Amino acid sequence: MGFGDGFLGKKLLNYALGLNIALVVGLFFAAYFAHSFVIAASAVHQLVDTAGIAITIVALKLSVRPPTKRHSFGLVRAEVLAALTNSVLLGIITLAVLASSVIAMFSDLHPNGEIVSVTGLAGLGVNLLSLYLLSHRPDTPMSVKSTALHLLADSISWMVAVVTGVVVSLTHLSIFDPIGSVVVSLYVLVSTWKLITRTLNILLEASPENSISEEMSETLLANPYVSSVHHLHTWNLSSLERAVSAHVVLENISSLHQAELVVFELKELLRDQHDITHATLEVECHPCPSTEHETELGAWHIH
Repeated sequence: MGFGDGFLGKKLLNYALGLNIALVVGLFFAAYFAHSFVIAASAVHQLVDTAGIAITIVALKLSVRPPTKRHSFGLVRAEVLAALTNSVLLGIITLAVLASSVIAMFSDLHPNGEIVSVTGLAGLGVNLLSLYLLSHRPDTPMSVKSTALHLLADSISWMVAVVTGVVVSLTHLSIFDPIGSVVVSLYVLVSTWKLITRTLNILLEASPENSISEEMSETLLANPYVSSVHHLHTWNLSSLERAVSAHVVLENISSLHQAELVVFELKELLRDQHDITHATLEVECHPCPSTEHETELGAWHIH
């Protein structure tokens, strides 16, 4: 049972959402009373992450809906779209925070270092707990991983906030507060860009990063009835579901039933050795195009 359709998975997501809503409310109050820009920046990041968790909950509910005539694969890519939306939103907000942090370096803000440090420790604790709830299961979808990545980035921001609070308390130099915010923002931008490229590759049906077509061909050719494999394509339906299509030439087959049994074995091999959840194998008796398949009109069968 997957993360999104399991009762425990939904419960963990709801716990994480509740924790982060409470944290965001507390952060904005802390930023106001501490006059701290680094807390305000982290609060904005945390707000986006909280929205990301809510988006993920809705997306996962959509992704487990059964296939329909219009959506033959169901809505399995809803969680990929959620991951992309969340990442783009975080990137835009982070750019705004980065620009504001640079401006804040020349302002006359005087943050309270003690409040900054205590708030940083509290935020770090909530983030690490939420990170554990969202990422400790092996079947975690990409949308949940993207939210966990944001929480990890914010965890680093809270560590920066703790250090910033200590430095401001010891040196009484307010400039370290926006400097800490700049450091956090740059880190989040790099991490977000990597996630955006990954989700776009799925939507553009690029081959999976750790999927090698040659190895899949070798797996199919290992079957004694398979003489050749061509037109092999692989792509991701979602972060957890991979698909492959290929033309497979069979030899020494005595019946259609035997061919079906061979195809079934090949699909099992692809699933067990390459994590392929959807395999479409077109069986041929000759490589295409072949003079054996020339039509009466002289046209070739198009693949």
